[in-house]
Amino acid sequence: GLSFAKATEGREGDERMISVSAAAALPRVTPVCLWDRELVVKPEGARGFVPPALDDGRRHTVVELPKGWKGRLDLSLDVRSAPAKAEFGGLVTPLWRVQMIGPKERRQAYAFIDVPLTNVTFGAGLNPIPGGLFDWCEAAVDVLTVNGDGTTAIADGAFRGLKIKRVVLNGVKTIGMSAFQECPNLEEVVADEALETVGRLAFRSCPKLRSLVGFANVRTIAFHSCSSLPSINIPGKVGTVGDVAFAGCASATTVVIPDSVTNIANWAFQDCNAITSMSIGKRVKRIVQNLVPQGAEGLETVVVNGDGETEIALNAFFRCKMRHLVMSGVKTIDGACQECPNLEDVVADEALETIGSYAFKGCASLGKIVLPDSLTSLGDGVFMNCTRLDSITLPDALTSIASKTFYNCAVLPTIDIPSSATAIGDSAFMNCDGLTSISIPNLVTAIGNSAFANCINLGSVRIGSSVSRIGNSAFYNCNRLPRIDLPNSVTVIGSSAFEQCSWLGYVTLSQALDSIGTSAFKQCVGIQYITLPNSLKYIGDSAFALCANLADIAIPDSVTAIGNATFAYCYRLVSVTIGESVAAIGNSAFNNCQGLTSITLPNSVTSIGDHAFTSCCRLSSLALSDALTDIG
Repeated sequence: GLSFAKATEGREGDERMISVSAAAALPRVTPVCLWDRELVVKPEGARGFVPPALDDGRRHTVVELPKGWKGRLDLSLDVRSAPAKAEFGGLVTPLWRVQMIGPKERRQAYAFIDVPLTNVTFGAGLNPIPGGLFDWCEAAVDVLTVNGDGTTAIADGAFRGLKIKRVVLNGVKTIGMSAFQECPNLEEVVADEALETVGRLAFRSCPKLRSLVGFANVRTIAFHSCSSLPSINIPGKVGTVGDVAFAGCASATTVVIPDSVTNIANWAFQDCNAITSMSIGKRVKRIVQNLVPQGAEGLETVVVNGDGETEIALNAFFRCKMRHLVMSGVKTIDGACQECPNLEDVVADEALETIGSYAFKGCASLGKIVLPDSLTSLGDGVFMNCTRLDSITLPDALTSIASKTFYNCAVLPTIDIPSSATAIGDSAFMNCDGLTSISIPNLVTAIGNSAFANCINLGSVRIGSSVSRIGNSAFYNCNRLPRIDLPNSVTVIGSSAFEQCSWLGYVTLSQALDSIGTSAFKQCVGIQYITLPNSLKYIGDSAFALCANLADIAIPDSVTAIGNATFAYCYRLVSVTIGESVAAIGNSAFNNCQGLTSITLPNSVTSIGDHAFTSCCRLSSLALSDALTDIG
């Protein structure tokens, strides 16, 4: 669509003018190669530049006319001349107009094709094959063949966008970045054993690419957005799978990562949503985050073949849809499988030592897991919200049950805590509705806050001989627990530890007990009698409030105060003995104790709080302390 004409003669010397015209808007950027020294005046509406001198010393100018340009452009030149045809190195396909630019070691090329092509073949004489050769080529090419010498390189962007159907590479060692990017017709690439390096984005967005043949010695690889590729079988010498290397390979159903791979970058398989299986080789030391795409709805199995030191990193399989996870040679799992909604079972071998915090949190379909005897550590919340988990065996080497480990595992019926465990963390079994019995081993020294809270079907608890502290709300709302026997090692019962255990009827307290926390036995309506040990020093506010059937209580001499509302609403309380060291009776301490008829306060009592005996409607006899100074 371009025409050239001689324009008005120049003003001085040998200056000449030439005009370039286009009657219609150009469909693409169009280069014009003019064999002259330089432009005298920079053209408006176009980009003009002077490349380095040719090997024979001649100079020339390249003018790029932008896409959509039309009209007339007058160029002021030193000498007017016409483009010359040249054979292009080892290129044997004719009908090119080409200009080689620069010295031999840094040759670049400016070229465009005059006619449609069928086959393009490069010989060994051109190395590297430069970029930009096909920048303005609209031809459809059936086969591109490169017959290199074993060291041949294809430069960055060399064939980018070319409408090529098949590529055959012989003796090519390196494919540069974006070399075949966005080749819309590319279906097959064949490479011999000379090929070692495939640059980043080399085949990005080749939507029809389905077949890769050879590639046996390739060490780096990239096929981003090759949406027709049916499977991802990474060659056996590849060491690194780069970031987004196969992202957008939307038709690939299988991924096989060989033992040669040592590193997989983030998002390597992003949006590969047709994957049904993935196998990872043993030399990958660390499996990174977001390895498996979240949209792979049909993913069945992921197999990790580690070397005994392999780590699966935080969020490696985050929210992926796999159903089965099989691990061998994996040492550490660190929060890897959170919220995998379809995960049904997990198998690991004896290499596994650590499962990090929240590793399987929210895996709502997980029903069974077999943990190896090598496992020594479970992090916080490992099986949190695994609402279908009904079977698990903990290894004997496990030393603790961390916070929220089994939080909200609603159908877990029973669990054997290993004898090696020394601690049970906060909320470890909270909301385990299906849990019916638990035995705390003898090495455990503390039961964490809310450890068994809301275990509404818990009917049997055995507490080991080393437990010294029952945490706050430890057994809160375990409303089917009929009995609790605390060993003599227990010194502290935390706040609300047994609150709302409505079936709790029999309680044996430790003879070493020092403190009963606020609301510790509040609303335990089944308790009729409880013996407070002589070691007890502190009873918290509301400790026995709403124990509606409590009939008798004796406060030992070791206690110095009765807290606020400690026995409030104990409707059937008829007998109270207050020890000789009690100095203060708190606000509402015996409020609404409607069965209480008489009470004697020792001479140690100096103050009675507000409403201490309000609504004690049957109280007919009250002997006050001689030392009393304050009545609320």
